[in-house]
Amino acid sequence: MKITNGMLEGLTRTDVLTRLLNCETLPVKVSYQLAKLSKLLDESLKFYLQEKNKILDRYCKKDDNGKFIVVDNSLVVQEGKEEQFHSTMREMFEIENDIPMERVKINLDDIPKGIVSPANFAFLELFIEFIVE
Repeated sequence: MKITNGMLEGLTRTDVLTRLLNCETLPVKVSYQLAKLSKLLDESLKFYLQEKNKILDRYCKKDDNGKFIVVDNSLVVQEGKEEQFHSTMREMFEIENDIPMERVKINLDDIPKGIVSPANFAFLELFIEFIVE
């Protein structure tokens, strides 16, 4: 399965995969596959975040304590480097990662209500094939 760094970035903004991993009513085979997928995604995510932080260090302003300056929920980019920063981040988001695994197949009836919201289904379909019987 190929996923972009932008997709990995999406994983940092939701806990839905963790909620599925912690779901005790899923069949053992599905739980195993989800755990394996999570481990593979986590490895790619760690590397992506390392490289992303190098870009942030290069282009974003820091305070006297070495913390990134945030205004209105956005990092403050050094003056004159905004275009380079956005271009570099766009390029980083587009990089594809090869995850040596197929999408996990899950029967929708096996997922308890309240674990996955309708808004999460589109994102999860990148990693999971939902089966309706």
